[in-house]
Amino acid sequence: MRGFDGRRAGWGLFTLFFLAACTKELPPAVYLQLNRPSFDLRYAEGDSDQAITEYHVFTDQSFLGAFNIPAIVPWITTEGGRELTIIPGVRENGIQLSPAFYPLLEPFRVNLSVNSADTLTFQPSFSYKDRTKYRWIELCNGPLSLDLDLDLDTVTRLHTVPAIGISESGAATATLTLSHPVLEVTTSTSLTQLPKDGTPIWMEMHYRGDLLLQIGLRGKSPGIAPVINYKLALYPKVNWNKIYINFTPDVQLSDLAEYQVVFRAELPDTLSEGAIYLDNIKLLHL
Repeated sequence: MRGFDGRRAGWGLFTLFFLAACTKELPPAVYLQLNRPSFDLRYAEGDSDQAITEYHVFTDQSFLGAFNIPAIVPWITTEGGRELTIIPGVRENGIQLSPAFYPLLEPFRVNLSVNSADTLTFQPSFSYKDRTKYRWIELCNGPLSLDLDLDLDTVTRLHTVPAIGISESGAATATLTLSHPVLEVTTSTSLTQLPKDGTPIWMEMHYRGDLLLQIGLRGKSPGIAPVINYKLALYPKVNWNKIYINFTPDVQLSDLAEYQVVFRAELPDTLSEGAIYLDNIKLLHL
């Protein structure tokens, strides 16, 4: 008969205690299933369609990460508290490599009641912040505020067409031809007293068409001739596309008295005719 091997018994007890200790240290996990968002439309805010691309997820003590929508978010419940905050993210100026918090929308917040291995499902709901200023809204359903022709061609102008817009409402459109190849248009009314201290100034809009579309600001001050700075150019899109344009640095750096949003399109050599379509334009700031 073999005698008692204390060394083997000792290693066995050590292994047992080690595994037990590791098991006890595993923190409980909760999974947050975050569905596509809804948008709470209030007042005369235009169409409710938004292009939120990711959720930036926080608890009251930690940042869980940024997640494409829809998302499954793992959360170790020892990491932070029980209040969940979701900040909506968009692609700033339509650039895929420029994700940004969208500062005009109120974050979604909810208090969690969780148990180990729970999966909690939410549909985050967003609305504009109460202090949002709606400085220019063009819904493209009637007479257009984009009524100042800068290209000096009366044929190339924007006009509304019913039932072709993002929500089967109206949209603004212009057609360019070989005889009339350029459209450059803005509003006859200028925006004054825009904040110049870094307060967020963003413009939302839907667009589509088969022409390159330039968008920028036309700034003016007493004694200074109007200056146009085109911020970006949008490539042709067959289907409606939403874009979020951040005008905050443009206004802050130019420091002019008043501004107008300018749109420009030009027929390329490869086309004999082309059109642009605009809808649901909103310039907002806090």
